[in-house]
Amino acid sequence: MKLKEKKNIAIVSEQSKNIFNRLFPKENGKNALYLFLILILYSIIVLVGISQHEMWRDEIEPWLIGSFSNSLSDFFYNMKMGSNPYIWYLILHFVSKVTLNPVIVQLTHISFAIGSVYLFLRFSPFSVIQKLL
Repeated sequence: MKLKEKKNIAIVSEQSKNIFNRLFPKENGKNALYLFLILILYSIIVLVGISQHEMWRDEIEPWLIGSFSNSLSDFFYNMKMGSNPYIWYLILHFVSKVTLNPVIVQLTHISFAIGSVYLFLRFSPFSVIQKLL
């Protein structure tokens, strides 16, 4: 019994040594590395793309509604004319309390995009090649 416990502890400590297996625990070492590299490559592409992107009116409108509403009641009144999902306005309203710089909208977009790709890579039942496509 003790030998079996020692083997389990050794396996767990061996798997938790690198970041790849922590991010993708269901994958073996090589697949976890590939999925991690896919996530890093996607993150770099998104960061380069968004750094060259100028925000358009449909992207600035929710930011303006969220940032220039003085209270939540004022916010809910202003948001009824919006074209995006209400949760997005609410997220931007709270983010606007951190800073009034519109670049934070792009950073919020990046966070959701990278998070979505991570969830897809980690939990989808596809092979690594299919996930790459």
